[in-house]
Amino acid sequence: MDYNIIKLTTLEVFQKCNIKSFPIDCTEVLEAYGMKVEPYSAQKPRKYEKCMSFSKDAFTLKKTVYYNDAQLPGRIYFSLAHEIAHIALKHSEPRTPMHEKEADTFASYFIAPRIAIHYAACKNYVHVAKLFDISFEAAHYAFNDYRRWHRKSIHTLDALDKTIYNHFYNKEYNGFVYRIANCHFCGQELYNTEEPHCKKCEKLFHSSNHYSSYSVHNDDFLIAESNWLYGEH
Repeated sequence: MDYNIIKLTTLEVFQKCNIKSFPIDCTEVLEAYGMKVEPYSAQKPRKYEKCMSFSKDAFTLKKTVYYNDAQLPGRIYFSLAHEIAHIALKHSEPRTPMHEKEADTFASYFIAPRIAIHYAACKNYVHVAKLFDISFEAAHYAFNDYRRWHRKSIHTLDALDKTIYNHFYNKEYNGFVYRIANCHFCGQELYNTEEPHCKKCEKLFHSSNHYSSYSVHNDDFLIAESNWLYGEH
């Protein structure tokens, strides 16, 4: 498996679909490639059963991607990215075990690029899961791979990573952008923040201490929940 080709293909999708922020709308990406996207729940009972027998997650048939919308959001996200991989990497039918492995690797790089994890300053896989809106399992793999990437890239970025950096570089922000949102009050674009409003609106509609305390408590709960599921790492 050529990791550089996989990373290059993720970049090509970022460029083709003008992806500038995370998390990614995989439905929009698939539609940009001329695909329809349909949930299992929208199928008639007989077809629904066939979908479930074919895959518990997602699959592509002709020009339609079917996905199991009964799964958790993070798993659905990864499954759709996996189907994007098959299309972008031009995998032929029937799919081979290597195709599936390549698609999983692509999906991981696509939804949480290692350079984006770095500039988001993620300290652990829980932060990766929260920032990139992915499952703990996917985040754990991505964060471990990020640490390997960081050891290699700590002195210099290779040409491909520099190109990915340039794609997500924002002149207005003057730096790498991994998240773009809008102020809930005035609509101003916000870069690399989870705050719901800009600094100007914050002065008028600042959050209460109770809300801040809840947020910290909620983060602690997410970490505890992750340890219950996957053990401490």
